[in-house]
Amino acid sequence: MSKPLNPETSFRSLLMGYEAVIGMEPLCNLASAHWTRLQKILKNFIIATVRKIMRGKSFTLLILFCGMLLALGMPLAAQGNQIILQLALPQFLQDVISDDLLTEFEAQNPGVQVRLVTAGNFLNSPAAGIETYLEGLAEYAASADVLYVSTDTLSIEGTRAGYLLDLSPLSSTDHSLNSEDFLPQAWQSVQWDRGVWALPVAVDVYLLIYNPAAFDRAGLAYPDPLWTLADFASAARALTTTDVNGETQAGFFDFGSSEYLFRSLLGAALVDPSAFPIQPDFSNPAIEELLTTWAELQEEGAVSGLGGGASIIAIGGNAESGPAMSIQQSFALANFSGPGGSNQLPAGTLLPGGTAGLQFQGFSISAGTEYPAEAYALVKFLSSSPGLSDRLFGAVPARRSLANVETPPTQGGGRGPRFAAINIALSPENQALVDEALSRALAYPELAFVDYMSRAFTLMQQQGLDARSALQEVEAEALNNLNIAAAARNEAPVVVATPVPDVVLRPGEIMLKFGMTSFITPLPNQADWEQLMAQFIANDPQVGQIVFNTAFNTSLSEMAEDFDCFYLPTNGLRGGDASSLISLDPFMDADPFFDKSDVIGSTLAQLQINNQTWAYPINIQPEVLRYNRELFAHAGITPPDQGWTSDAFADALRRLQDWTDKPPFIPRGFGDDYLLKLIAAYGGLPVDYRTNPPTVNFTDPTTVDAIRQVLDLAKEGLIDYSALAQPVGGGARIAMIGAAVGLEDTDAIYTHSLNQFNIFAGPGGQRGADSYQLAPYPTGSQYTPISYDIGTAYISANAQNPEACYRWLSEIARHPDLFSAMPARRSLINDPSLTVTQDASLIALYNQIDAQLSQSNIINLPASFGGGASANAFLRTWLDRAFDRYVLEDAELEAELAQAEVFTREYQACAEALPPIDTATTMEERIQYFQQYNLCATRVDASID
Repeated sequence: MSKPLNPETSFRSLLMGYEAVIGMEPLCNLASAHWTRLQKILKNFIIATVRKIMRGKSFTLLILFCGMLLALGMPLAAQGNQIILQLALPQFLQDVISDDLLTEFEAQNPGVQVRLVTAGNFLNSPAAGIETYLEGLAEYAASADVLYVSTDTLSIEGTRAGYLLDLSPLSSTDHSLNSEDFLPQAWQSVQWDRGVWALPVAVDVYLLIYNPAAFDRAGLAYPDPLWTLADFASAARALTTTDVNGETQAGFFDFGSSEYLFRSLLGAALVDPSAFPIQPDFSNPAIEELLTTWAELQEEGAVSGLGGGASIIAIGGNAESGPAMSIQQSFALANFSGPGGSNQLPAGTLLPGGTAGLQFQGFSISAGTEYPAEAYALVKFLSSSPGLSDRLFGAVPARRSLANVETPPTQGGGRGPRFAAINIALSPENQALVDEALSRALAYPELAFVDYMSRAFTLMQQQGLDARSALQEVEAEALNNLNIAAAARNEAPVVVATPVPDVVLRPGEIMLKFGMTSFITPLPNQADWEQLMAQFIANDPQVGQIVFNTAFNTSLSEMAEDFDCFYLPTNGLRGGDASSLISLDPFMDADPFFDKSDVIGSTLAQLQINNQTWAYPINIQPEVLRYNRELFAHAGITPPDQGWTSDAFADALRRLQDWTDKPPFIPRGFGDDYLLKLIAAYGGLPVDYRTNPPTVNFTDPTTVDAIRQVLDLAKEGLIDYSALAQPVGGGARIAMIGAAVGLEDTDAIYTHSLNQFNIFAGPGGQRGADSYQLAPYPTGSQYTPISYDIGTAYISANAQNPEACYRWLSEIARHPDLFSAMPARRSLINDPSLTVTQDASLIALYNQIDAQLSQSNIINLPASFGGGASANAFLRTWLDRAFDRYVLEDAELEAELAQAEVFTREYQACAEALPPIDTATTMEERIQYFQQYNLCATRVDASID
């Protein structure tokens, strides 16, 4: 007598049968689009049929349906002995899992293969929109068996929806798993509702980071963990300052992590202690007081931070220019090697209330996996892998046993971030603070629903609600969101997508490994790249596969080690080392579609060393200006469509001053780049980069006069001037990535770069094209200044098929629509493939810049990210300080420039005496070599230490 059929088992077998079907090659030569449609129809049909069967308890029909699949040749179980586990990571973390690490796991688990899957964008907070969050989590859970998770992505709402596997049945029976090996707060952070939802790998703490110098100037005692809400509010108000331009510097800057501060000040969780499963409870009167106080602080300008779509990047710390107070991870206390060191670092303490925020990173398992045991083995393996926490930027490993294990930066494999490029260390005092914070950190269940406080504050701002009404509304929203999540559990089950079959190369076919350095991942136009690769493979007689990877890496040698050919958004040859590359001249000379005279300006010459060409010019990325056409019309200013002189530029600023409540010209880039171009337009050249090494002449009368005219515009309030001179080591940098990431356009004129960041803004970065227009920098009678970087492509000296690489590079060069930058070849500017996707005014600007670059008086100044010789890193340190002292302190310009020139020339003499770097050295040795330039700077001028 046969056993009764278990409906859950049969349902799983059915879905396995479906997965086997959609993994088959398209039958009957169906077109790809039709095959994809057939897959979706089949999946929906199977799921709908199973639901009907399950509701009707008709197991006989279920058996018949399974038999039908068998008759069609669809297996009910995975074929073969090979199990493929898919591991999902965000694009920017793809390289943290090295090839060697995966090989080690596969060797320990015969018959199991691991494939990395690129995850999409980060999940939003459930408080910001439960439907969007659940939709994103369901898609994420369906993408792989094992999922990277963190405090920012894992939530009670997500586990309540049933998209993640409860690991407690596996972990509780795993006698080799020592739960006491995990830091207590890390282990507690993955447990709620009587389930275990992940295994943690790395942890870090959120602390109150403060600027001792700001407290000293305000005459305040440094922050204390015993601070109350009133103490914090009083300090934030006292630390708030207003500069000479009337701009307010808030006493507290919110980097988007103030919720940790809220929870610590409250002293209690926002949950009902008697409820199971976890339920929110916002009845604590202290919450209302906190929100009311926070609203008052924001209204007064004592609290500011993220808002308006601006993207803020905090890099390191600085005791002079950093925020007075903020909530940041322990990374903010790190000592970045370089002059200045520890005495310029900010300080930290526990959060007011005596706790710390905890961030964990780890791995969960999708509820839709077919291989829970194997997936659990992978999650456990990753949690016990030495060095992985470092590559996840964790402060410490989640496991105590890994705390002191020394590992190389990438653990082999040639993949993974090269963290040796940043020498990060904590002082003994700060390390003791982090250790104490870890023991007092709030585990995730203690932080549950705290994100709804930000939602309550938004309601107070947007709808004018008082704190109590806002809290009542968000508590109802939180409860409703939990109900929505619970209901999602009973909807369509999560099914992990079938792994994409390995490409089987035919005899004679080859694979190319192509890398692309991108500061934006995943690529917004990833589908366009994949389409071009498919077309190229279909038409190329040799290439059968292109493995395309993006990475945050601009090192020529490291990219050449990892890839056959690759693209950099900058000119990687500025350092003068081409030893890891193949010369492209033989390929270019034999290419009937490449004409060297077609390359714009001196672009090709900048890619040559010893009369050989080492990079393929793909695009150029000019620094330009963006102006508000409506404001220009109101002020009666002729638009600079055909360019403008320095006098016309200054006249426009003065006339615009009556039409805007802030300086008419807003620099949105880094450093003094914009000033050097304006100074050149007025006839000054303090640093002449046409020579090697650059010629320094700050005291030439014409240059002094040009500098004075430009800086006087800042002193008049026509330029939004900020201090340029920063300590050489460890400075805090808060950088806004311009309009490309959604910064609201309200400025009359601002600096803009036509680089790959602007892919966010649509074709050419022309966001708000109805109000704004692009223009070049003003020109002068003596010089036409311009800054641009070059998007470049290379062939590795290790490439087995350099001819195929060249064909691929030539192909991408003919598709300027893939890049939001100006083509490097004149013939492509007006190519139909570009003109149909770019605004006509942008094409006109490209032609205008092309004409400028052909002029004899062109001055090409280094772009913001243009790189350059190591010796040039500190070349303008003292020039910037002279600018600051003249504009901000009303110092005598000639005297400041004379002193700056003395320091700069002495620095150059020291730097030029250093021996050339050995290109065969390790990264650590290269960092040590660079420190010699730091030492040259500090020996010349001890005041920058």
